[in-house]
Amino acid sequence: MTTEEPTASPADVDRPAVATRDDSVRLPSWMSGQDAAEPLTRGERARLVWARHRGKLLVGFVILLLLALVAGTAVLGHLTVERIRAGTQPSASPLSSASPPPSSQVGEPRDLYAGSPAANFAVGEAAIVLPPVAARAPFSAAEVRAALTQVRKALVSPDRADHRPAAGAQP
Repeated sequence: MTTEEPTASPADVDRPAVATRDDSVRLPSWMSGQDAAEPLTRGERARLVWARHRGKLLVGFVILLLLALVAGTAVLGHLTVERIRAGTQPSASPLSSASPPPSSQVGEPRDLYAGSPAANFAVGEAAIVLPPVAARAPFSAAEVRAALTQVRKALVSPDRADHRPAAGAQP
């Protein structure tokens, strides 16, 4: 198997030079741990523990991480729901910081647009403002005026399916 020629056959080995029956068995220092006069450092101990228990520690860490994420999500969700229920959610626009409309007495109709720009809007037929009449190709000014008048009549017609009474009107 090797190309070297054996220098001596096993029968030619000097038995007393190797070991005698009276000699005690001596282990090398790397097997007995006698050469480890220095204690292990913290990093070396951690590395040895990790090498021994790698799978269990990794699974435990992942489970703890998942539990922390679920708990954090639950806490944030609960706080958000409580904030919404209490009505203390921060406002997104400066218009929502206006004072609330005054509450009405019992039995009086309530003006839902009080204190907002919509309070000054026109109501009903007066709210429909048509654009200026001008000739648009291929229609003449008279044809455009007739079409706009027809649209206005359709919008103010009381027989419209989605007609709703104006604000403050009694049904």
